[in-house]
Amino acid sequence: MLELHPELKRITIAELRAYFLLPAPDLEPGDLLTRSFFYDTVAFKLVRRGEIHFLLDVLPSASAPQIYAILSALDFRWEEEPGDQATLFSLLDDARPHVVARAIGKLRHVKNWNNALWARIEPLLSQPHISPWVKTAVLRFINNVYGPFTREESLPYLLTALRDPDAIVRLHTLYELEWTFFSNEQLYETVQAAISALLDDAEPEVRIVARAVLLNLQQRLGKEAKRDYAWDADLRTLEVAALIDLFSEPEPLYSLYEYDDHPYSIYYNSIASVLSEKGEAAILYLKSLMPITDMRRLGSILVALSGNGLTLTDLLAYTTDERPIVQAATLLGIRRLKATLPLPDIQAYADHPSPLVRSVALNLASHSYPLHATTLARKGLRDPHCFVRQQAASVLGHLSVQEATHGLRALLHDDPNGSVRLSARFNMGVIEHMHLSGPV
Repeated sequence: MLELHPELKRITIAELRAYFLLPAPDLEPGDLLTRSFFYDTVAFKLVRRGEIHFLLDVLPSASAPQIYAILSALDFRWEEEPGDQATLFSLLDDARPHVVARAIGKLRHVKNWNNALWARIEPLLSQPHISPWVKTAVLRFINNVYGPFTREESLPYLLTALRDPDAIVRLHTLYELEWTFFSNEQLYETVQAAISALLDDAEPEVRIVARAVLLNLQQRLGKEAKRDYAWDADLRTLEVAALIDLFSEPEPLYSLYEYDDHPYSIYYNSIASVLSEKGEAAILYLKSLMPITDMRRLGSILVALSGNGLTLTDLLAYTTDERPIVQAATLLGIRRLKATLPLPDIQAYADHPSPLVRSVALNLASHSYPLHATTLARKGLRDPHCFVRQQAASVLGHLSVQEATHGLRALLHDDPNGSVRLSARFNMGVIEHMHLSGPV
């Protein structure tokens, strides 16, 4: 497999440290994405050699691409460390809005939640000139993780944000509401009424997403039979050259939705998927980027071209990539090919330092080795990272493992992450329905 920086293969820790502290070599100054790719590569190599503390030490003076790489590297571990919260708190005072927003995104997944989290983040909302990126990150924090807030209690924050003067905030509030489940139909109708007001929004991106979110909410209430991803449908009207231009640029308003810790980019995934359907020239373009592009685009390409330009052999070449996002995308691609890996390999991935890789490994195991997947998923219910706990609950529901109900019930009552609690409740219902045991 080709690498953008093969010189990093066999160098000492001291040399890796020096590489990380210097401007990325042989790159155009404005090439932020390729520069980020370089820092990601160096950071993950340092973490694999036990140098996470070096990265944390340089954090206060790091550039934005270096900070992004360091925060991504924090996921490349099994356990949170005592100093993680203090490290992330220090970034909340950074002058760069995207750095602050990324730090908030990481704080959303701190396992040992405490009142100090909200006490430190809440004042950001009252800043007179708060960045839309920071405001959106705080809204996601409230809606997805903040323990004492139920979905109903977070709703006033979200409804207010739908009227925010900044389109970025309105857009990402729509994303939040699309995947928020409420306890009664009246709340859904309140949300739909608020979203309907955005169908005439001045920003076309907001109008598109508002329409798609309304369709999803209507389907959830049984009023529509078909889900229409309006953004994907809109992309399919574009020519290849226009799609390539979009794929070459930084994510626009969509970038914040999943940039902090989500394993993949919905924006790039959508474009890569549509490009993969546009013929040989578009596929060759995507393949030409694979050796040189950043990890988020590469992950999108690996998934999009699985079975449509990439063979199992092609994907297996990326299993040795040290970046968790790339490894996770590779496993997803293998799953899309309806292929698998030897059981010992999947078991090793299920014990990988990265929660992204662990969660996707559980998914692959559930389709290839269901008996072994049950054991892996029950262990995953106790994983320190919410991604893995949520995926473990889904796997146990998919496999209808009745013995897992007790573990799922513990997540429902005690887990600090709202998405995990929702997954636990849903999959308890699936299991009990399959075994005719009555409602949850």
